[in-house]
Amino acid sequence: MKRTIVSLVHRDRVPGTPENYTKEDLKVVKEMIAEALDLIGGINKFVDAGDRVLLKPNILGPLPPERGVTTDPRVMEALIEYVYEQTKAREVIVGENSAVPTIFGSTRKAFEVSRIAEVCKRTGATMAYFDEEIQVQVAVQNAKVFPRFHIPKRLLDCDVYITVPKLKTHIFTVISCCLKNQLGLLPWADKQLAHRNEISYKLVDIYRVIRPNLAVVDGLWAMQGQGPFSPFREDIIQDMNLILAGTDCVAVDAVAAATMGFDPLEIDTIRVAQSEGLGVADLSQIEVRGAKIEDVKRNFKKPTNELIAVFRNVDVYEGASCIACRSFLRVALDSLKADGTLEKIQEKVVFIVGARTTIPENLKDMKTPIFVCGQCAEEYKNLTHNTIYIPGCPPWGLHFISDIIRKLAVTSY
Repeated sequence: MKRTIVSLVHRDRVPGTPENYTKEDLKVVKEMIAEALDLIGGINKFVDAGDRVLLKPNILGPLPPERGVTTDPRVMEALIEYVYEQTKAREVIVGENSAVPTIFGSTRKAFEVSRIAEVCKRTGATMAYFDEEIQVQVAVQNAKVFPRFHIPKRLLDCDVYITVPKLKTHIFTVISCCLKNQLGLLPWADKQLAHRNEISYKLVDIYRVIRPNLAVVDGLWAMQGQGPFSPFREDIIQDMNLILAGTDCVAVDAVAAATMGFDPLEIDTIRVAQSEGLGVADLSQIEVRGAKIEDVKRNFKKPTNELIAVFRNVDVYEGASCIACRSFLRVALDSLKADGTLEKIQEKVVFIVGARTTIPENLKDMKTPIFVCGQCAEEYKNLTHNTIYIPGCPPWGLHFISDIIRKLAVTSY
């Protein structure tokens, strides 16, 4: 039986940093990419002279590369140069649609702050801001939860599609790698759909119809813990020093998960994709070429969306809630903990999450704000005159609570 191949390349040291590197530093990264691709057949197996090649990095938002959130500029620059040098491709395009416009703004801004715009200008790659481009609807046969969605027309016009995700954890999906990176192809309206407990089925439905020709994973720096954009410096691993490559994104994600210390079949998206016959997640059926998983593996901190009795001066009353409300609220509270805001608050702040939540009678007498989060908890939106309701399913506006609570931390109430 033909085995699925994933390459895993490691260096003890990779010079430079995501925000500061030299041409000499870049040579090391390019050598790693070349080795990873040679182990699975070489770049010319995927790209011919005259091809238009689309690279899809993870540019979650306008975050500097040293935050460990976005695909490393070193990887992008080395890969673009390598494709041009080895294949005589007609054009290399770097495309993305950054995650949440209401929080992060435009993809154009994300390219600039993440330094990917600089990389494109230096290498001659074309920048494609998918939030500004023509979209085409595609249908998904045998879809579980996501029967149709839109993708940029430019993707259909390309000859080769290479996904270039960041190796990191994710509070919704445990890890973010190849399968999760595809969400960045979609426009904002489609991203909001099926973005609750069914998110793993959604990502698998996308993969049913949109299959990268090649995956090259940036694992130089990685993120553990409260990804995908943890505010805690200790969650950034600056010496993972890995590049992974393969053609089966399920298998690449499985190997990536294993290097992070997770059982691949405990990751919902990976397990669902294998059960649907879309790839191989069983490590015993994957041939890993290059480094051995056990030699490079780290035991990453697992992300958590626990809310009850976690944060100082915060009470959470949680009923029948789903991963979306819990995760969005946890992200907001993590940011307030990281910047010290929660330590400055002198009185309790209360959150109500989920349907049919049991709450104490004395909440109605509270003078401090009560935040009611999400559509399921709407029945409590008029609980007191201090109640602040964040609507939606999921409640994308939960990030606004951070600004409100920061103001409370410096005022008397």
